[in-house]
Parts: sequence; C-alpha cells; structure tokens
Amino acid sequence: MKGRVFKEPSLFFINFSGGEFFLEPITIDTFLKLIGEVGFPIVVATYLLLRTNGKMDKLKDAILELKEAVNLLKEELQRRE
Repeated sequence: MKGRVFKEPSLFFINFSGGEFFLEPITIDTFLKLIGEVGFPIVVATYLLLRTNGKMDKLKDAILELKEAVNLLKEELQRRE
C-alpha cells in the first residue's frame, strides 16, 4: 500500500530488501513503522538532523561568502590609506 509522501520529497530512508539496498521516500506509513520499531525520539531526532543538514550547508556557504566580502573590504580600505 502506497502511503502519502511528506511535503519534503528529499527525505528518504535506506531500505534493505532481498539482499539489496535502495532509497525509499518517507511516507506516513513508513514514518509510523519507524516510530514503532525504534521509538519516537529517535525518529524525530533523525528527521531533524536530516532536515537541518542542508540548511547547515547553506549557512556555511553564506559565512564563507561573507568572509570573502570582509577580506575584500579590508584590502580596499588598506589600499585607500
């Protein structure tokens, strides 16, 4: 039975079936099954970790870009002195 997929289609979990690994989108049915197997706190912590991972990468890129801009401004100010 196909379940409804969460709004974040980028969330997948690794399923091992028939000797092979494959990515399966997280559906509500899958989410409830995981809660039953490993517990609610673990599922929520994993979900939040996966969800914030992409945001952390964007934040890291923004900080590096800001660092470059500050260095350019420093160089420009030193050149004007």
